[in-house]
Amino acid sequence: MTTLRLLIFPLLLTALPAGGEGARPAPRVWDDVKFMEPFGPAMTALVADGKATAAVELLKQLDRPGHALELGAGPAEKFTAPQLYERCVESVGAICTLDKTEEGGWEPGLPATAWVLLADGVMVTDAHVFDDVEDETRFGVQMVDGRTLPVTEILAADLDFDVAIFRVDGKDLKPLPLAADEPVGAPVCVISHPDGEMFSLTQGNVTRYAIHRDYGAPVAWMSVGADFAKGSSGGPVLNEHGAVIGMVASTSTIYYGERGEPDDDVQMVVKYCVPGKNILSLLKGGERPHRTRAEVKKAMKDVEEEMKKAREEEGKPDKGEKDGGKPEEPGEASRSKRLDRRRAGKR
Repeated sequence: MTTLRLLIFPLLLTALPAGGEGARPAPRVWDDVKFMEPFGPAMTALVADGKATAAVELLKQLDRPGHALELGAGPAEKFTAPQLYERCVESVGAICTLDKTEEGGWEPGLPATAWVLLADGVMVTDAHVFDDVEDETRFGVQMVDGRTLPVTEILAADLDFDVAIFRVDGKDLKPLPLAADEPVGAPVCVISHPDGEMFSLTQGNVTRYAIHRDYGAPVAWMSVGADFAKGSSGGPVLNEHGAVIGMVASTSTIYYGERGEPDDDVQMVVKYCVPGKNILSLLKGGERPHRTRAEVKKAMKDVEEEMKKAREEEGKPDKGEKDGGKPEEPGEASRSKRLDRRRAGKR
């Protein structure tokens, strides 16, 4: 048996391309610091030229419920993960804030993820990426080709679905096709920027669809086995055809015991994504009642106060005060003791 292995191994080696036609392209090597370096100076200049819309205006636009857009069809052929990466990576960008400093200057925030929907500057990310910022803050997207594109308008958004469709000042972008949901078990790839690890590709499968009632509204979510983390918010979830069938949203950590207790061993991290169907609904004006940003914020505050009061009555410290975690989801008391759901984005 040993001899057979030694004979077969050289034959396999000779079958690999050694260069020329059919050779594998060299992998992209990312210098994360160098990639993001131009963002601060470029966005500062764009703000000075009045080309980036202030967050105080963008936040008002988060109440826009839908925007009709015509999308092209995606390819019918299937691609391998390396092929998908090369086809799709230039359609993904790093969306960042430009924040006012105490000295009156500007400094960039940390990246989340966005992707191109239309070539004329329409992109998509999570709605929470735009939320909870200072009025003077600006947003921009750093693209693979080196362009820094200022965000000028939010076309449609839904805070329950956690989707924002927005426009940047840019042309000739490379759009990704958008498709409806894939079945459970279907293979998927995610391209995102987990904790600043720019343009990372992870693979997995659709693991399930479920309804959650965070802050009162029943919303469908898709779970996947592909890894992601903070900074991945807004990252496209791609099927084998290179179509977006979902978008990275948040994670939920399952503990064996209660967090902070001696037996709080982490058992699993569930990865929640916006299903493609929910993104598509915003392009048709919305298929469900649309709650405004103020209504969602009020619902969030009410639930957080309710859960804080419940924990105080049980004699337990408030989770949010203790470690910055998100309060438990209503109606899931027993399961929520082992969960710590966090958005996958950061700025």
